[in-house]
Amino acid sequence: MNPLSAVVEAVTFLFHPLFVVGLCALVDWFTSPGEQWAGWVAFWMGIALRCVSAKALRVVATTVGLAGGAWLVHRRWTGRSSKSDSTVRALDPRGYRGFAAAAFGGASTTCTKSSPSFSMPSS
Repeated sequence: MNPLSAVVEAVTFLFHPLFVVGLCALVDWFTSPGEQWAGWVAFWMGIALRCVSAKALRVVATTVGLAGGAWLVHRRWTGRSSKSDSTVRALDPRGYRGFAAAAFGGASTTCTKSSPSFSMPSS
C-alpha cells in the first residue's frame, strides 16, 4: 500500500460528503418536507471524514517523525566525526597520518615525484 494514497484520499474525501449530503438534502426536501433524515447522513459522513483524516494524520506524523529522527542522527554523526579525528591526533604520539600510516608502521602514505616509494631494477 502506498502511504501517500491515504493523504490523497483524505484530501479528495473532503468533497465527497458535500456532494452526498447535498444530494440527500435535495431528495429529502422534495420527497418528505416534514421530516429531515438528511441530518443522519451528514452525521455518518462526518464520522467517516474523521476516520480518513486520522489515517492521513498518522501517515504525515510518521513521515515527519522519521525525517526528524534521520536529521538528528545525521547531525550527531557529522558532529562526532571531527571530534573523533581530533581525539586520534591527540593520542597518536607519531602524529596523525591516517589509517594506512597506523596500519603499516608509520610509513608515509603520500608519494611525490622527488621520492618514489618503489625503485625500478637497473639493467
